[in-house]
Amino acid sequence: MGKFVDDEMTSGRSGLFGGLARKIAGVFSPSATDQSGSTGARINPTDGWINVALTGTSNCVLLKGLSSGIAKHPDVREFQNRSQGASGTVAIAAHLHDFDFSGLNYVFIEYCINESAMLKKGTENLDNTFKHFAAMIDRAASNGCVPILVNYPTLETLGRSTQIVSMLEREFVARGVAMFDVQKLLESRAATRGVDVRVCFRDTLHLKRPISFAIGSMMIDATERARKAGAIGPYSKVTDAEYGAIGYLPATDLVAPDAEIIDRENYLLKASMLSLSPGDNIRIPLGEHRPMVIRGVAYNAARSLGSLSLNGTDTILQLKRSKLFGTERDLMIVNQPAALPGKSLNGEATVKYVGDVPMEDDTAPMAFELAGFIVHYPDVRHLLHVVPVKGSHRQLQDTLADKDFAALDSAWDAALRASKGKASSKQSVDDFDD
Repeated sequence: MGKFVDDEMTSGRSGLFGGLARKIAGVFSPSATDQSGSTGARINPTDGWINVALTGTSNCVLLKGLSSGIAKHPDVREFQNRSQGASGTVAIAAHLHDFDFSGLNYVFIEYCINESAMLKKGTENLDNTFKHFAAMIDRAASNGCVPILVNYPTLETLGRSTQIVSMLEREFVARGVAMFDVQKLLESRAATRGVDVRVCFRDTLHLKRPISFAIGSMMIDATERARKAGAIGPYSKVTDAEYGAIGYLPATDLVAPDAEIIDRENYLLKASMLSLSPGDNIRIPLGEHRPMVIRGVAYNAARSLGSLSLNGTDTILQLKRSKLFGTERDLMIVNQPAALPGKSLNGEATVKYVGDVPMEDDTAPMAFELAGFIVHYPDVRHLLHVVPVKGSHRQLQDTLADKDFAALDSAWDAALRASKGKASSKQSVDDFDD
């Protein structure tokens, strides 16, 4: 699959909107009535304009790409981009910490590329993947927002299915959740037109910006068409599925007497970070929900190096030097799975930071800037709520008419012309607008 995504790019947006869902000691509960099985939340109404959010990874943060195609659609009034590159679904807990779904009509959820890489590498498993997707879908549906899954392809996945897409279709689409499958869209259009789909890619992992821009607009067209056709239910509903609770402990909730809280920002995000020096200790408050599992770490990759260990023995995360460390960028948030996916904490826990060996060419001081910990609560479970979409519209890309492809075909033709006589160049991290 080429270079692992964690070394490629990062961006994001959080800390900007106050969450309305009930949160107890870091545990996300969709609503006070979620476990009753009664009729769910009424879907947020539209007034001729729609409010949309996007959560995902690198293809979602490229400027003038997918996010711009959504934001600049004439029907979209408000757009929130809650995406971070170089992260998988473990980032969902960090996003849900302050994700306000009130007034949102749709949230598009795109994590397939990075999550597939992590599954392949063995740092994540399908059970956790399901849990993270379920938390986002449940939270959105329970707050009147329609969740829509998005499958972005890579050059490697063309022509075949992946275990994550199969899981999404089996666990969520079969229960009524809509999906916009970009891979199926491109493969079908390539066959119809008799053109090469590979020219749509800027590298092995990312579509070209004009292609993604057109796709973003098509996603809104297809979703609005489903709503206007009455294919999207007016209420969320409880399903027969359940999932384990997830939570997020931000830096400001952690106890580290020798560290300081600093503020960092990029063009999408402002975040408070716990700046650790080698030897610093962090005490994790467990709250009322036990046991708790540290499932991931959110950190500033531009200013973090070394390792975090639990109670001075078990390594949670070890960061080696990469092209991300010491860059001029002030903030590059990455959410990475922890190395202790099954170790439960029942008493007070302490995390220690150990720096790496300094090198003369280091362009940043030895430190670790922690945004927070992603946690799971094995003994807390929730029923999954969805916004039911009729089977005729559940695969949204299949509802598009030939006229809907005009912008995509134009961008595709430009890519075909540009590809003639040109060899693809190696992708650099500096090409990304994160």
